[in-house]
Amino acid sequence: MPHIRRPPKRFIGNDTTAHTPTTPEEHYRADFFKVLDTVDMQLKERFHQSGLTILAKLEEVLLTGELDTAVVDQYPELNQRSLKVQLDMFKLQYPFKSTSEAAAILRSQLPEVRGLFDQVEALIRLLMVVPAASAEAERSFSALRRLKTWLRSLVTVHNRSDYWRKKWPYDFRFQGDRMSRDRFGAIMWSLHLSNPEEDEENDRKRNTAEYDRLFKIKPLYTDIVAACKAHFQPYQNISIDERMVASKARISMKQYIPDAVLDYNRSMGGVDVSDALIGYYSVLHKTIKMVQDFFLPLYGHCSGEQLPSPQGAVQDEE
Repeated sequence: MPHIRRPPKRFIGNDTTAHTPTTPEEHYRADFFKVLDTVDMQLKERFHQSGLTILAKLEEVLLTGELDTAVVDQYPELNQRSLKVQLDMFKLQYPFKSTSEAAAILRSQLPEVRGLFDQVEALIRLLMVVPAASAEAERSFSALRRLKTWLRSLVTVHNRSDYWRKKWPYDFRFQGDRMSRDRFGAIMWSLHLSNPEEDEENDRKRNTAEYDRLFKIKPLYTDIVAACKAHFQPYQNISIDERMVASKARISMKQYIPDAVLDYNRSMGGVDVSDALIGYYSVLHKTIKMVQDFFLPLYGHCSGEQLPSPQGAVQDEE
């Protein structure tokens, strides 16, 4: 049960109180009738349509043999005089009670015999093909879209960029509607950490001693290790301008200076860069150079050197 809420007085007035259900049955009764009303309204909107009424009358023409001129005139492929004669002959020779039974009878006939009832066949085709509800129409369009996708998958083009061309005879709308050409090239370029052909060869060695479980990430692993060894060198970025440390040793020729100047790397503002960790990360202006020298070549190599980059492989649209 929900919490009791008092509505504003401008809605209920000063002398009345809002209705509050006392039991769960009373509370959900209103929602139950709302569901029934919604279902009833949707059924009426979907099935009480003029198109369905015409189809129902057209089916009565097939089952009873009595022509409805107002309905038959809406279909130019039907001839009233020929349809009347063929329906009488068809019902006399082949008794049936539904459209599916009449369609089964036509399928079992020889082409020569079926040609005698061409108008009956056209009527049955109309009843079998025309969608009876919006759901069937939506399924038909979905099936057509899947058929187009399958047909396009059979087409072979010379270059990958041809799938994004707009001129005839290409005009493949499926690829262009999903993503751009450059985005597809970048994704395909970055998905391969190893050579696909070598990867397939390694998969054939599965369950053997020669199989390498880390084969797909081995280029990434080896390049990271090699790059870290080449670029990570402690103390390489430490730079000290002056360092004067006071000493308490008393020498006859020198005087003790208690306030000696300690100047560590003036560019760092007096930070003690003698610490190796601070010293390595102190030179911030080398960060961009490190990214260009380390991460970008690493990204290209791990993506597969045999695979061309999106900028080089994808040609301009014509």
